[in-house]
Amino acid sequence: MKFIKIAFSIIGVIVLSIVLFIGGLYLKYQSVVGETPQGMPAALAAEFPLSAQVNPFIGTGGIPWTCAYNY
Repeated sequence: MKFIKIAFSIIGVIVLSIVLFIGGLYLKYQSVVGETPQGMPAALAAEFPLSAQVNPFIGTGGIPWTCAYNY
């Protein structure tokens, strides 16, 4: 009976560790993907008016090893 309690405790700790690790990865992923581009400074927007329409985050979302470096 004592062996079963120890086994369940170890399994519970392992499962909890995995859940916390995956949850941390998900939160980090959401913090990176959820970023919004900042506005252009007024001096640059006046000099280059079309540059204000560019979104520098296009092609950077999604799963990093399948969507990174899409230009």
